[in-house]
Amino acid sequence: MSLSAQSLPPFDQQQSIYLEDLETTLLIAQLARQDLDEVTQSRKGKGRADARRSDEELAFEFQREQLSDWLAFLEDAKLAKSIGSAIETDQNILQTFSIMEQAAADDHRAAELLSNERTLPKRTTAQKQLEDASLFVDPPSPESPQDATATNPTPDMGKAAAGRRTATTAATSDHAPSAGPSVDGYKRISCTICGDQVRLRDSLHTPCDHYYCRGCVVDLVESFTRDESLYPVRCCQQPIPPENIMTFVSSRRLHILFTAKSREFGTPSQRRVYCAVPTCSAFLGSSEGVAAASTLPCPKCRGITCVSCKQPGHPNEACKEDPAAQLTQELRELASSEHWQTCPGCNAIVELEQGCYHMTCRCRTEFCYLCAVRWKNCGCEQWDEGRLLARARRQAQNELGAGFRAAQPAVFERRVEERRQELRDNHDCVRHNWQFRQGGGQCEGCSFRLRDYLLVWCSIFGIILWITVPPIFRFAEIVLFLSVFGVHATASRTGVPCR
Repeated sequence: MSLSAQSLPPFDQQQSIYLEDLETTLLIAQLARQDLDEVTQSRKGKGRADARRSDEELAFEFQREQLSDWLAFLEDAKLAKSIGSAIETDQNILQTFSIMEQAAADDHRAAELLSNERTLPKRTTAQKQLEDASLFVDPPSPESPQDATATNPTPDMGKAAAGRRTATTAATSDHAPSAGPSVDGYKRISCTICGDQVRLRDSLHTPCDHYYCRGCVVDLVESFTRDESLYPVRCCQQPIPPENIMTFVSSRRLHILFTAKSREFGTPSQRRVYCAVPTCSAFLGSSEGVAAASTLPCPKCRGITCVSCKQPGHPNEACKEDPAAQLTQELRELASSEHWQTCPGCNAIVELEQGCYHMTCRCRTEFCYLCAVRWKNCGCEQWDEGRLLARARRQAQNELGAGFRAAQPAVFERRVEERRQELRDNHDCVRHNWQFRQGGGQCEGCSFRLRDYLLVWCSIFGIILWITVPPIFRFAEIVLFLSVFGVHATASRTGVPCR
């Protein structure tokens, strides 16, 4: 079989990929390269070793490279076709196994709740499907070629396809709806908080498409029971359904405490009634809808508290002046002299150390720090230029290092000016995403210097805010208060990522 460089077809991947007979195309390429190898071997030893290669030899070498690429491409296409055929053949079975795995995970979670004497959740779609015998006779498929044909019938098959659809609908109308795309519950995902790799089935999926491992969910609930600013439990400002959270909490004590604190934090602060016994101070409920002269009993200490004056119960007697009123007045005078502000929502006293004047109290009331008017209802400035400059200096120092300012003061000041301009142009108070940054620095929330890494709040500009030294931490150790430029001392936004 004779062969010349001009007799071989050019390497054309676009042409090969649409060839119907892949096996024949692959065989042609193999034979072509085999002939080329034979021709090349027969020409060896017929010229000087140091002589320049002829144009024909260069053409043979180039043709061999093209054939090798062609063969590699066809082998890959053959493998891809084989895998695609296998998936198409077994997709219904794979879908069934996925439903079985999900149902097993749901059963395990229900068993945990039952062992802790808690209310069982409603059956999931996977559990309902597993009870259907037709699942194993005719496994569901996300979308098969037959479904596509039924959706777009040809003129010859339109009536038959329509008849099949009618029969299928009538046969399955009494069963649960088919599952959507399968989800691999054993897939590993990264926890948004601690970064650990956990199974998808063992993680809490939030409405903002983040994932929390079981340990971080428990830590979050623990912190919630001690910090009202975390109410409601949320991620990226989107509340997380309490029933989803409680699925990951096995402790009965924590479950009861979470429910009680949700009831307490959900009551406006002005209407909350606490036990008047100082050593108890249990939350008794709301004063809304309760008669002014009535009292509320404490289930913990058996004490009685007056709903009107919040003092110990005094049946058949008028409310007396609050003994703490004088102390409260003195505190208000101190706040006025120190230029502290009072939240218009819950009357809590707040202090602005640094940052913009947009305050968000723990009761979620947003107001202006200068005039205490609800936010965006006044004409006050949004920030103080001195605080903005201080924030820009801290950012530059975290980025360049503590010793950079003394080594290159001009470069440091330029960086400060850049950061100040970015803060001035992009003073959005809403938190965005967090990114991991290797290397220590000073936390802008608590001013603590940490050695291992920082979490950077990324909007348009970088704000380095929150860190912990050990790789494993508790939420109680990282609750910070901040504004877009700095920290609120008593009430503001929490600095925990995605909360």
